[in-house]
Amino acid sequence: MRHAIILVVTAFVAACAGAPPPLSEIDAGGGITHVRPQTPSKFTAMQPGLAVPGADFLFVAPVGVSRRGALKHYLWLGARSTVDRGITGAKTPTIDAVILIADGTPVRLDVEPWEQASEAEVFDTGLLVTDTLAARVTMSQLDWLARATAIDIVTVDSTGRETRYASRDDFKPVFGSFQRATALAASSSNPQ
Repeated sequence: MRHAIILVVTAFVAACAGAPPPLSEIDAGGGITHVRPQTPSKFTAMQPGLAVPGADFLFVAPVGVSRRGALKHYLWLGARSTVDRGITGAKTPTIDAVILIADGTPVRLDVEPWEQASEAEVFDTGLLVTDTLAARVTMSQLDWLARATAIDIVTVDSTGRETRYASRDDFKPVFGSFQRATALAASSSNPQ
C-alpha cells in the first residue's frame, strides 16, 4: 500500500511539473527495479569534418537501479553515430569517461558498460544505439543537473580525445521529474 501511495504522489508531482512521471519497472527474472524517465535527453556533437549531415548522438537519462532494496543512481548513456567513418578511416570514438558541464561547472565521471549496472535495456531511443554505458551519480549530482539551466557533455576516449555534445532538447523535464520523484520516494521510505 505504501508503494502505491508513493507512486500516486510521484505521478502527481511530476504532472504538476509539466513532465511525464518516471516509470518504475520490475525485472521479474533478475529481481531488479528500474526507476527512469520515459525518454532520455538527446545531446549531439556535429561532425562536419567527417560528413555534412553527420552527427554523433548521446542519449542521457538518470536511472535508479534497485537490487534487493539497495538503490544506486546512474546516468544511462546511449551512444550512436550517423557518420560513415569508413570513407575517412576515422574510428568511432569510444567513451571512457564523461565530463558533465552544468552552468559552466564541470564534473568528471567514469563510465562502465551498462550491463554492469543492470542487465535490462531501459530505453528505446528510436535510433540503434551502439554503446550503452552507466556513470554512477549521487542524488546531489542529480539535483545539480535538475537545477541547471544549461548542460553540455564532453566524452573522453582512451587516448584523452574529447568530444563535446550540446543538448538538443529540453533536458529539464527528464532530470527534474526524476529528481523530484526519487527525492519524494526516499523521504517517504525513511520517515523521520
